[in-house]
Amino acid sequence: MAMTQAAQSRPIHVVLASLIGTAIEWYDFYIYGIAAALVLGPQFFPDMSETSAMLAAFATFGVGFIARPIGAALFGHYGDRVGRKKALVISLMLMAAGTFAVGLLPNYASIGVAAPVGLVLLRFIQGLGIGGEWGGAALMTGEYAPPKRRGLYVSWTQFGSPAGLLLANGVFLGVRGMMDAEQFADWGWRIPFLLSLVLIIVGYVIRRTLRETPVFEKAQKEGRVEQLPLAVVFRRYKRPLFLVAGAYILNNTVFFIVTTYTIAYARSLSTLGNTTHIALVAQIVGGLTLAVGVVVFSWLSDSIGRKRVILPFYFGWMLWIWPMFWLIDLGTPAAFITAIAIGTFMTSAYGPLGAFMLEQFDTRVRYTGAGVGQQLGSILGGGIAPMVAVQLNAIGGITAVQGYVVAVAIISAGCVMMLRESAALTADQLDDHAVPLAPRVDVAVGSEEIASVPLALQTETAG
Repeated sequence: MAMTQAAQSRPIHVVLASLIGTAIEWYDFYIYGIAAALVLGPQFFPDMSETSAMLAAFATFGVGFIARPIGAALFGHYGDRVGRKKALVISLMLMAAGTFAVGLLPNYASIGVAAPVGLVLLRFIQGLGIGGEWGGAALMTGEYAPPKRRGLYVSWTQFGSPAGLLLANGVFLGVRGMMDAEQFADWGWRIPFLLSLVLIIVGYVIRRTLRETPVFEKAQKEGRVEQLPLAVVFRRYKRPLFLVAGAYILNNTVFFIVTTYTIAYARSLSTLGNTTHIALVAQIVGGLTLAVGVVVFSWLSDSIGRKRVILPFYFGWMLWIWPMFWLIDLGTPAAFITAIAIGTFMTSAYGPLGAFMLEQFDTRVRYTGAGVGQQLGSILGGGIAPMVAVQLNAIGGITAVQGYVVAVAIISAGCVMMLRESAALTADQLDDHAVPLAPRVDVAVGSEEIASVPLALQTETAG
């Protein structure tokens, strides 16, 4: 048993389990975004105009983002009190249930208004699962990482995002290639959702063998486990919480504009030919560039600092957003694929952002603080970005969309600059070692024992 546990506690095993689990969760999340851009409008909102149906489909996509901070708070509370591992396994199962059920959900023609209502509910369940997923997976790798290598270790959790993107687009591309457009729109789009069941089984088997992180076990032994971590975050960590949210907005905004909105946008470009095929190929190429960027720039951030890696990408978006849509509007497959590949690569700040966000919080509230902060940024970024882009394009053309990205870039860059540089700090230096707000300990008085006395009250009594 001791040998088995030692093997299970190896960092490489933790990295592998986090990577596979996160890739599966992001696959589940991304296939919904692809389906929203391609088929969900006609399937679940057939009586609307094309633009309105697209907006409605993207609105259901946004519901998942609304649920994500709720999931982060729920799983963060559980993970900061009980442990990271159990929270990770439960979040994986919740995501699986929501995704698989979408593949079985009848459309509007079959059950009427119950179809879009069911879609919203299942998307909310998906959001709860992914909201709890990231914080736990990133924590497992970050808290096992050797000194000065947190960025590289957490990058493999972040790598799950491009891996999931590649897998999602690859499966959709394969399914689309096996049938005609009518079959795909009618029932073929369901196959990627149903296939997620196989992936979930693999992820569950791997994750259930994990052990708790040494950092969290140390906090437990020292009595530094908060009973209400979310309350502590809002009481003591409001500034880093909202700065983390603000810092994450841009990367999430541009990521979902590139990977979701541009698929829908490409449908108006008649010169592309088979727009669905070209768009999916472009996303696969982009996913490959992001996979490389996430790892390389996370590794670099361990050497030169998180901010020095993140900020050039953020400033770069103030410039790149203009030629990106110029390339797309050329309407050729080569130009479109190039634009998406570069645009996706330009979201590589996602890699070092993982460790950077974790490092702003104490161990006892890290799951909750980093998770809720990131997911709040997800709502304001990815959750509403495709809907905002559709509406802005309808009102002011693509220039309005480009101006929107520049404004978000300015806000997020400012938030990054106001957060602490943390790459060189040890795990002990990251903690503030403040006394928990309401720790409970056992105190012996004579031959009797008084259990669960708040430490603050004991101090006052002793004085």
